[in-house]
Amino acid sequence: MKDERAAPHVALVDEDRRFKSFHVITPDGHGLSSGHAAVATLSHLRRTSALGRTLAALRLVWLVGAIYWLVARSKGFFGRFVTDAPGPDRYP
Repeated sequence: MKDERAAPHVALVDEDRRFKSFHVITPDGHGLSSGHAAVATLSHLRRTSALGRTLAALRLVWLVGAIYWLVARSKGFFGRFVTDAPGPDRYP
């Protein structure tokens, strides 16, 4: 969110919702959040694309959203398992 390249995309998400959920902005400008964003991301990653497509086809986005909500509520617990380092900077 602090990267200047993200500014035009970040502006598409309401300021009050920006840090409350995981967001994906599609190339056509459509915004996805929470479970929908997670399924879209899974569908586009090579190793999880079959899982993402299956979840979407079975209309299990609600389940992914529920799991996302549980994980988001437990950030402190799960944060112990994640290193505090910058992620990779790459663009397809």
